[in-house]
Amino acid sequence: YQRRVRDTTQNKSMVLYSINIINKDGGLVYHREFVKSQRVDLRLASSFHVMHAMACQISPVAKSSGIEEFVAEAFKLQCMQTRTGVKFYFIADPLHSSTVLKSLLARVYEVYCDYVLKNPFYSLEQPVRCEKFDYFVEQVVSSSSAASSKPSK
Repeated sequence: YQRRVRDTTQNKSMVLYSINIINKDGGLVYHREFVKSQRVDLRLASSFHVMHAMACQISPVAKSSGIEEFVAEAFKLQCMQTRTGVKFYFIADPLHSSTVLKSLLARVYEVYCDYVLKNPFYSLEQPVRCEKFDYFVEQVVSSSSAASSKPSK
């Protein structure tokens, strides 16, 4: 099972491998795989947190927000950091549109605010275990896939 999102800029179907959320301390608090892959996400989350922090410190740009996009031969990592330091990132096909991924991350963040942060049983910095959040993450990704796969006029 692979979650595909159609990239309307290139009219190609691109694969979303997973979405991850890491807390401000670098701990992986949420992971959702759309494609079965090797279990490297915990290492990637820890490594990405350190690289992101170093990029903020050594950037020549004042008040840099760190790494937003990392493109490798096998994948693209698109990151969105919140004001509280929580990082949301997709691991996707390397040819995937950054604009589409940024839009999806913003929508997932809205769902996170609505169904995780407003949940009275959720403790900050702890793993996210919320069925409604899982459901709506799937809906965001699916709706994006369905909307972008409609024929363009």
